[in-house]
Amino acid sequence: VFTEDGSDQSGIATAELYYRRGGDANWQPPVDMSTLSTYQIASTFSTSAGMEYYLHAVDVAGNVTDKPVEGFTSISVTITGGLASTDRWPTGIPNGTAVTNYQLWSFPGNPASSSPVDLLVDDLGDYDNTVWRLFAYGGGGAWTEFESLSKLNNGESYFIIVKEAGLNINTGQIYTIATNQPYEVNLTSGDWTFVGNPFDFTIPLTSVYTTDSTSLSGDPNFYTYDGSWVSAPSLEPWKGYIYKSPNASKLYINPGGDSGGLLGRQFADEIILEDNEWLVNISARNGLGRDQFGRVALGHLWRVVAPPVEALAGLPGPVLDAAADGAEERVEPVGAR
Repeated sequence: VFTEDGSDQSGIATAELYYRRGGDANWQPPVDMSTLSTYQIASTFSTSAGMEYYLHAVDVAGNVTDKPVEGFTSISVTITGGLASTDRWPTGIPNGTAVTNYQLWSFPGNPASSSPVDLLVDDLGDYDNTVWRLFAYGGGGAWTEFESLSKLNNGESYFIIVKEAGLNINTGQIYTIATNQPYEVNLTSGDWTFVGNPFDFTIPLTSVYTTDSTSLSGDPNFYTYDGSWVSAPSLEPWKGYIYKSPNASKLYINPGGDSGGLLGRQFADEIILEDNEWLVNISARNGLGRDQFGRVALGHLWRVVAPPVEALAGLPGPVLDAAADGAEERVEPVGAR
């Protein structure tokens, strides 16, 4: 029932385009497509949050067609200049040599390269564990340091510490992640999972839930780290979190959770963004004509101790060399929770 030129289709009563940025609760006012073959969406909607849209049409007989049939279509936006950790730390990653200077960190989006070297070395310099360190938690108390990592994953968080002030991380070219379906994180029952927000907007914990649909809102086993372990009300971009479930195998991060739940099953082709605007082409006809769904375009060397996860009772960390004197040091639990 859609038309690429409404002036030639007398049977169309309504043809509307709805669109918004990823993470927005409300749609922009509908665009009347009944007399248009294309519509150009302002470039301000082509952001690192992604873009969403759906089409609604009604013919004079009252027949309704929505595309997609349920929910909306998610557009993957390519951010050629990458995303920067200055969104979290405007003056640079907090630096220091103490255990409390570790930062629990993640990144939003899907980078063109997930290589740890490509993501970090160009910003922080060649890996030198007397200058900066990064650890991934491997479960069961095991840790993997930067040099042994083959990739860094979105949706996962890592401990990082830097000696120098003013350092920042840029992801390089990155693609936004589909916002019309929940993002899945694999859990290991009874162990901690390090979680990050894969979307470049805030996700409330009411929209983060386990396999049995239980949300993490108020869950006592969900923490972030800010020099000590603290509870968190939401998932923020660039921050890191840990979660432990006694029996769940999956964690779902639903980007549309506060605007209708899981709303869509269609993911549009990836389109690389430059500095131009988007173009929406709608090509369909009623009756026996074509129904072609169009495209949307447009001093002392130092060595820090292991990550401070032992501050949370029940999550052990390895003992590594401490400060310049080479003494070993262990972070003791602050108390069971």
